[in-house]
Amino acid sequence: MEMNEQKKTIKYSIKKISILDFGIKDAINIKSTNQNGLFNFNIEFKISSNIENKIFAVLYNHRVQLKNEPKTDIGWLKIQIDFYIKDIKNFANDSEKQVVIPNSFLGNLFDHVISTARGVWATVMKGTKLENAIVPLINTQELVQKKKLDLEKT
Repeated sequence: MEMNEQKKTIKYSIKKISILDFGIKDAINIKSTNQNGLFNFNIEFKISSNIENKIFAVLYNHRVQLKNEPKTDIGWLKIQIDFYIKDIKNFANDSEKQVVIPNSFLGNLFDHVISTARGVWATVMKGTKLENAIVPLINTQELVQKKKLDLEKT
């Protein structure tokens, strides 16, 4: 896949998708499975890189709560997607200890991650009381603009 970033083409692909953890706890208070809109999702992204192997990893984690019980997690998902970025060295700073990915490209990677997470969540929750707790649409460009995300070399 390619993305143009200020007239530069960034060549990248998905190298690996890992489902690290998922589960349900305390879903007893859900009376039926047809209650979308009843749930809160707390979503986090963490990023890391391995310049030598040209890998940029995005760790995605969400926790689900009932809106009327926001302190009690009733479900969770954690996945990691490793992206191969051909020219990742172009994003390394002088000491090569940090990688700074352009915001629009980072938002694009987050879009891939959240879409994958949505599909994984729907699959692993099928037939449970959380099957209609759909991962919400997120404006990842807005998310990226709010935070400056730098990476430690791993």
